Amino acid sequence: MIHFTSNVMANRENPYDIHDLRAIFVDYGVSIHYIIDREGIVRCYIPEDRVAWHAGKGEWAGDPAFTDRMNYHSIGIELAAIGSQSDMSIYMSAAEYAALDSSLIGFTDAQYESLSQLVTDICSRHHIPMDRNHIIGHEEYASRKQDPGELFDWSRIVPESVG
Repeated sequence: MIHFTSNVMANRENPYDIHDLRAIFVDYGVSIHYIIDREGIVRCYIPEDRVAWHAGKGEWAGDPAFTDRMNYHSIGIELAAIGSQSDMSIYMSAAEYAALDSSLIGFTDAQYESLSQLVTDICSRHHIPMDRNHIIGHEEYASRKQDPGELFDWSRIVPESVG
């Protein structure tokens, strides 16, 4: 499951400080298997054979086995990113968003490259089909969420994807 995270509400100048991002997870009692920073560095915080508390409540494909239980059935990957103005509207006003440094918005080439390698490796090791039925965004499971959002280019990690 793909997510995005930042500390933009508390630190607009440096919203991707890795220590701040990690503290957000600790403070909110959630966890993630991997975080990929803006330079494409992949950090593992929870081993894949352990549950990470990243998915929350939701449902997938109408299968009751996943309802409110996706943490037990997924590997969570966070990208240090800020989504579109629409994605971020629950956190900040349009004026606040417009004032952000545009280089902080969206995803970097280095992130896409690292994410593609990580997802390919995970799918290979766990015999998971590399398709959009098995590689999903948080927003697809928990409709109240906006990540990875409308700026995320799925075709860069799942080649047959469009949009």
